[in-house]
Amino acid sequence: MSIGMLQILDLDFQIISANWQGHKNEDDEWVWTVFVDTEERDLGRLDLWKPSIRGDEAFLKGLEGPHLEGKKIYIPEAYDTARAEWLFTMYVFEHEDVFDHTLEFEKQLEDKINVAWSGKCNIAWDEKYGTDVPFKLEAEFTLSFE
Repeated sequence: MSIGMLQILDLDFQIISANWQGHKNEDDEWVWTVFVDTEERDLGRLDLWKPSIRGDEAFLKGLEGPHLEGKKIYIPEAYDTARAEWLFTMYVFEHEDVFDHTLEFEKQLEDKINVAWSGKCNIAWDEKYGTDVPFKLEAEFTLSFE
């Protein structure tokens, strides 16, 4: 069952799983673990794509839980140099950067929240899908807090 769509340049992928988890770290700061998985798509010539987006314990300045509805955050970089941590990665063939992206948290109902997400990523596939590839995502995420 599709819960949203991920578009990478001109390719569409049905989202089958989207989770947004938050908790406070030892410094009492909100950190976020994010998983987005899509259905596999055969692009021909034995090219099977199953993109996913990951964020593991990402600190996003200005984003605090548990009420996310109406919040919008811009993330210019893929790597947090101050914390020496990756923020988000896109996986198609290997983990690559997600950067210059904006997350908009829309309607939140109990443990669900609609998210619109757009930005750029690296795919490292060919000239067209190499670097600075635009993506956008709209999905209903399952929301949880520890």
